[in-house]
Amino acid sequence: MSAEKKTTQYVNSESGIPEKMKSLPKWFTELHDDYDLSAWCFYGYVGSGSDLLGISLMLQYKNGEYYAAFGLYRPGTNARWSFAGTISKTKLMVDHPIDGAPWSAYGDIDVPGPGRIRIHLESGEFGKPGAIYRLSADVCAFGDYFNPVGTVKYPDLFIDVTLKDVLGAVPIGYGPASFLPNWLTETEKNAINASPYNGSLTDYLNTVCPLLTNQGSYYYSSPALKIEDYTVVEWAGEGPFVQTGSSGFLWMDSVVQTFGKLNELPHGAHVSWYWFAIPRLTDSQSLAVTQLWYTGVEDMEEFKSASMYSAGNHPQFWNMNDIQIQCITEAEKYTVQLSGGSNPVNLTLTAIEGDQKLGPAIEGLFKVTGTIGTTQIGDDCYAWGEISLPSTQSRMMSKLSHLKELIEVHKKHGS
Repeated sequence: MSAEKKTTQYVNSESGIPEKMKSLPKWFTELHDDYDLSAWCFYGYVGSGSDLLGISLMLQYKNGEYYAAFGLYRPGTNARWSFAGTISKTKLMVDHPIDGAPWSAYGDIDVPGPGRIRIHLESGEFGKPGAIYRLSADVCAFGDYFNPVGTVKYPDLFIDVTLKDVLGAVPIGYGPASFLPNWLTETEKNAINASPYNGSLTDYLNTVCPLLTNQGSYYYSSPALKIEDYTVVEWAGEGPFVQTGSSGFLWMDSVVQTFGKLNELPHGAHVSWYWFAIPRLTDSQSLAVTQLWYTGVEDMEEFKSASMYSAGNHPQFWNMNDIQIQCITEAEKYTVQLSGGSNPVNLTLTAIEGDQKLGPAIEGLFKVTGTIGTTQIGDDCYAWGEISLPSTQSRMMSKLSHLKELIEVHKKHGS
């Protein structure tokens, strides 16, 4: 199958997958290794207040290799990510999807030591409201590789989380088949800004249905995964850190993408982005905002998106001209302003304590304050942020694409 066919297979309005929700559960449970990238990614927090912990977990296929990684972040003055991961040709296993049956995906870990990640659908349908998921991950120390056969290995890091999908899966981006353009050509931008679209990317994509070959992803999210139960254990010093509870939220991304030659940046060019996901902006609303821009390359325009999701209501999208993300202090503080409509959004996002650098990007939690219209945001609101800049990023433009370099660094430290 050619790259163009892979990219455009599900874009046309006549296509049944993944455009129609009735076929999405099957789409979500398949490993799409006929594309360049297929991934399940979870990010967010468990606990609250002084017990807040950052959680990240993913299984991914990318260009013939399989990736498994997870991390724990315990805020504090000298905090850093506790990270485990692996790259393999064979170690990612996915159950054959069967309608109505439980489903799991597994990935073995070998950095810093032996371990495993498991994503399990306990009940319901993948991507639909009410689905129950269980995430579990563990990893032992590097030295456990050399223990005698039969020696009991106790994980140095263990995470077990049960989640309930509050909203179900939603399309991230625009257009009839949830195709998110990572960038726009000058011709496309001029067409969007002209009549009859007048700056509305949504109207342009719904009307024109352009192929957007190699310009984006089949990108769906479950924005609000409510923590039902969790256990975290980390051996630190002479004893374990143990925390259990039933509070927090994660955000899940299901991403399938073909990169193609158009995503290969010329020498000296860079792509940068801010991405913030807020699983619980209010009791019933989730929000995602993105800003992506290029330096050192022509005909690749800045892209911005913002989308609000709530139970039982149609998503709210903002035109690019109505989205402003401003950096106050890089990697530490940002403001988000979404104008237009009756309830403008004004937020300040402040990084929690510690160093959340994870490989060549900032990955982690930001405290959210501000207003929606005249309503004040609650005290217990957090965003997951990814900040990738020329000073921090890898050369690949896909989210989580820095994982290979990150694992190699940990291999060197552990060997």
